[in-house]
Formats: sequence, structure tokens, C-alpha cells
Amino acid sequence: NCDFVLAVGRLNSIKQFDKLLDSYFNSILPQKDIKLYIMGEGGEKLRLAEKIMTLNLQAKVKLIDFQENPFKYMAKASFLILCSKNEGFPRVILEALACGTPVISFDCKSGPNEIIQHKKNGLLVENQNFKALTEAINELNTNTFLYDNCKINSVNSVEQFSVNSIGKKWKVYLDELLNN
Repeated sequence: NCDFVLAVGRLNSIKQFDKLLDSYFNSILPQKDIKLYIMGEGGEKLRLAEKIMTLNLQAKVKLIDFQENPFKYMAKASFLILCSKNEGFPRVILEALACGTPVISFDCKSGPNEIIQHKKNGLLVENQNFKALTEAINELNTNTFLYDNCKINSVNSVEQFSVNSIGKKWKVYLDELLNN
């Protein structure tokens, strides 16, 4: 396991990074010296920085500016955490899994449960249950068998979303249209 977990997205209230800080604080990660990196830009940055100080997590939590290439962080992260109120199509989940990084996500509307297969490539958590999110963080960190299984399956689990795979589906669809 690596020495940090990652959350990525706009620093706004929909992403709920302030509540993620509480879940992280209440998890076993801080005392195991596993850091939390939050990557993104947005209006909540100052408020998040203040909350990090309030929780005395300056040595454990790092706010990282948005990266054109987030993959160097994604590939090295132990796992990605997504705790949004809602999502459109959560591309960040695909990106993490494609890097071989398991994902913990709320089963929020819409998207995560179309990509994450519970306990196969990550963990789906009851929507907006931050206590359950903390438990999932602890479980993925301590259950080596579960973690290794999710890590092994992560890359293959997103093959259906690859350009190659989608291209083949479009070809079948267009061929059907042309032949009718």
C-alpha cells in the first residue's frame, strides 16, 4: 500500500471535501501516517485549508492544485475516494481504475454504480453515509485480500469504457443503421 489516498474534483460544496476531512480524521489512516491528498481548484480552498488547521491535520492532508496530468498521483495513490452529493459521469473513477487504483465512492446519483463493482474493483458506500465511508476507508486499508482483489481487477473493469471498445460498439450500431 502507498502512503496516501486521493480525492479529485472542483473544490465546491457538491464534492463535500469538508466532510471527507472528518471521515479521514475519524479513520485509522492518520495514525498509520497515510496522508490524504485533495486535488483541485475552486472557491472552497480557503475553507478547506482552515478546516485542515482546525483538525490539526496540516502534516497529514495536502491540497494540490489541479493537474493537467493527474495520473502520476492516481497511479501512486493507495485508493481514490469520491464523496460527492451527485455526479454526472464520474470520469475520475474511470481514470483511477485505469491506473490500477481502486475506488471508494458513495452510491450517488448517477454514475458510480455503473463503474464500481462492489468489492471487485472498489467499494460502493450507502449514499451520504459518512460513517459508512469512514468504515470503508478502514476496511480497504486493513483488508489486504480485499484490497489486492480490487487492485487486480481495476484495470480490466474499465475496458468496456475504452476508446477501442466504444469504437467497436459504435461500428456495430452504425452498421445496423446503414443496413436498415
